[in-house]
Amino acid sequence: MKTGMFIALAAAAALTGSAVTAWAQSVQMPGGSYRTSCSNISAYRGPGGGKVVTARCRAANGRWLQTSLRFDNCRGDIANINGRLTCKTSPAPGGGGAPGGGSGSSLVLYGQPGYRGASVVLRGAAPTLSPWSFGDRAKSVQIRGRGRWEVCTLTDFRGRCEIIGDSVYDLGTWRLSNQISSARPVGR
Repeated sequence: MKTGMFIALAAAAALTGSAVTAWAQSVQMPGGSYRTSCSNISAYRGPGGGKVVTARCRAANGRWLQTSLRFDNCRGDIANINGRLTCKTSPAPGGGGAPGGGSGSSLVLYGQPGYRGASVVLRGAAPTLSPWSFGDRAKSVQIRGRGRWEVCTLTDFRGRCEIIGDSVYDLGTWRLSNQISSARPVGR
């Protein structure tokens, strides 16, 4: 019985391995600070052609999490942020974002500091966060791609507004935790 189970598992592993190699091509591992707190790191070109890095990374609570990141458009440090691989994008040469502000960028709002918890991805102007039931709930934000975003404490881009050009690990440091009600990409 045990021998039969071992043979079945070995056959499944061999089949899985051949299926993976049919579409995945190994690529050079990207550099980054994640290498100091992650293990079992590998990089490959996925079925859509994008470069992906996978690793087991240590979270703040000491647990190890399996994580992956598509890194072909990452222009900055790849970091381990609480057990998740994250591209910390560098600003474009000369400062500022892409012309037209958030062209090609998105803003991710998270319900917890450290890019954790429930999240909402914005790809354009959001005069209210009500459709996502996320008004006044964000505690950290990530900018994906190049661009800058304006976040405001009231709907329709009113109240206290701040321009964010990079991800913010804890909005409490900006006194914006649980206060963002609208957001939009902005120019330089």
